[in-house]
Amino acid sequence: MHGRVKVKTSAEKAAEKQKERDKRKEVYKACMAKIRVLYFSGDRSAKLLTLIAGVLESLPEFGTLWNWRREILIAMFRELEQDLTSVDTRSSDNTTSPDVLKSRRTSKHDLIESEKEFVGRCLRVNPKAYALWSHRRWLLEQNLTPGTVAAELELCAAFFRLDDRNFHCWDYRRFVVGVGQVAGQGELDLTTFLIEKNFSNYSAWHYRSTLLAAAGGCHDNRSRVPVDVVRRELEWTENAYFTDPTDQSVWLYHQWLLGRQPPLDRVLAVTVEDVDEGATSGEQVMIVVMFEKQYYTCPRITVVDDAAEGKSDVHLNFTSPRVPSRVWHACVSRDRASRVRALEYGETKLTVVPGTHPTVPHVTPRHGYMAPPELVEEQLSNIRELHELEPDNKWCMLALVNMTHSFYPVKSGDVITRLRDLIVKLCHVDGKRVGYYRDLWSRVLCETAVESWWRETVPSGQCSDSPSGQCPGSTCPPPPLNLSRKYLTVLAAPEFLYCVREVNLSHNALTGLEPIGSLVLLRKLDVSHNKLPSLDGLEKCQYLCELDVSHNAIANTCGLLPCTKCRITSLSLAGNPITEQDVYPDCVLESFVMLCRLDGKEL
Repeated sequence: MHGRVKVKTSAEKAAEKQKERDKRKEVYKACMAKIRVLYFSGDRSAKLLTLIAGVLESLPEFGTLWNWRREILIAMFRELEQDLTSVDTRSSDNTTSPDVLKSRRTSKHDLIESEKEFVGRCLRVNPKAYALWSHRRWLLEQNLTPGTVAAELELCAAFFRLDDRNFHCWDYRRFVVGVGQVAGQGELDLTTFLIEKNFSNYSAWHYRSTLLAAAGGCHDNRSRVPVDVVRRELEWTENAYFTDPTDQSVWLYHQWLLGRQPPLDRVLAVTVEDVDEGATSGEQVMIVVMFEKQYYTCPRITVVDDAAEGKSDVHLNFTSPRVPSRVWHACVSRDRASRVRALEYGETKLTVVPGTHPTVPHVTPRHGYMAPPELVEEQLSNIRELHELEPDNKWCMLALVNMTHSFYPVKSGDVITRLRDLIVKLCHVDGKRVGYYRDLWSRVLCETAVESWWRETVPSGQCSDSPSGQCPGSTCPPPPLNLSRKYLTVLAAPEFLYCVREVNLSHNALTGLEPIGSLVLLRKLDVSHNKLPSLDGLEKCQYLCELDVSHNAIANTCGLLPCTKCRITSLSLAGNPITEQDVYPDCVLESFVMLCRLDGKEL
């Protein structure tokens, strides 16, 4: 009708947008064709630099073009240096005016500043493009002065005002602070300002942790900050998690503040095991060494033996079933092992007594806290109080589980019950992570059981914390470890069970046996009534003799292959799909040549 503005339909708008996109696409193709021709012809001129700028202003995340732009600038810098050299030569003859000399000396600086201005414009288009921040780093390295460092810090502050959780900008700021050797106090003040503005800013919390660790004299984030600083920071985080207990940033920083115990560089225990009773020659004795830290290769150990009449820096051929590992073992002849009297590593010396079992390597160093016990107890009390106010908060419950488990290595029945109730509730509150919480429950039960098992295995008063390691070993073989009917989904702390001979893991929910490979002295294993599709992991248990894997999910002989190199004499496969095949049991007998008993029947 007359006088009424015509409203375009959605189809017309879509057609116009598509037409505009096609036009931009053609322009882009034409421009890129020119750029490629010039670049591959060896052109490194300002003209090519201008053409590339036209593309990058609308497509700043194009990493290849930034690389080409950097090559052009390097070529231009080189030309300027050559010109400057020739100018210096002529200036010595007084043939060049001072003004010309000054202009040529500052032209590189002008190029860098111009490029920074261009990068700044592109950052406003896309402040989260990796290539942009990488190019900015390179520019700073070309002209690093106190003035440029201050300018870059101000640039970061400007972008924080737009988005205080831009991790690209945080990475760049850490780089600027590092190369510019900026004082840490100013950076701490920045994190304080940003966290008080928004305490959900995980980037600021993380940056604060690195600053505090560096201030404590540790650059690998493993050392601890002074206790008074930890106490002050904990008071701050307490205000934050009581204000908003659903914010995960605060809880992660709180966990870091308490600090996990870093493993020490020392030997915990040595075991000498006669793995082939009755044999008289060959490699029949196994020496097993357990370190507190994990290593990818076994550290060199000094052997004290009779043959050398003192110390002998002999490197036994130690291997491990998995790397990195705490447990390393070497098989030697009985005659060679009988001459070994002690092993020394650093300040630790452990006496080797054949036929004895090791001193207790407590599980606690793996997950103990570095913060003072009274501070941890205070935090536990505060979080329990918060849990009463917020009974369904998952972060609060998770903190209670982790802190309680870590703080009390030996747990009473009441503590175990409380932990179980918390994990059950976590499964209901946070149903998407049920698998994680089941694994957490398995870790709690395994590490608690292992701690108790070690205390039963080693007589009272024997402890691996002895500085000399001269604690007497036990001549009694270690007792069986019973972890049946625990609803386990994983086996935690396997390396601390390296000397166990018999394990019962029946009636659980295990789907894999990879951690079992650390049990290098294992003789008897019961994993019946689980969910195992194969026996992967048991190939490392070369001395395994009795295996009950009944009522699992092994469907064919491929699932049994890992065990064919073990010394299996008794095997139970009842209740597995493989027993329903026509080739059973012949297929099993062909694979296990030492088998004497199958499914409870003598062969």
